[in-house]
Amino acid sequence: MNIQLVESIVQVISTLSSEEQALVRQKLAIVSLPPSEAELVAQIQQPLPPAIGQRYRELREKLQAEVLTDPEHQELLTLTDTVEQADADRLQRLITLAQMRQVSLPTLMQQLGLGSPPVYA
Repeated sequence: MNIQLVESIVQVISTLSSEEQALVRQKLAIVSLPPSEAELVAQIQQPLPPAIGQRYRELREKLQAEVLTDPEHQELLTLTDTVEQADADRLQRLITLAQMRQVSLPTLMQQLGLGSPPVYA
């Protein structure tokens, strides 16, 4: 890579917000990983589709406000299953990656800049 290109990239990155710079660093870190790890990290960082997350939050709010209709309740149950399955899949990928790196799950989550695993009561 030539010096002018590197300087141009650095200049563009410097104009980004802190959040955007963190995202760029995160993406660059993934690129430098072995392929098996990079694939797992990409899958771990894949969020739920925004429409699903938004609808799930809306229905949860209606449930809390006790204004949920029967069809909405059924929809919430289906979405809850979807969210829980996505969480379980993500956790399994985290465990697999932690084993590959021979580190604890909390250590791996810290390395990836993730919060603590959710605790369900």
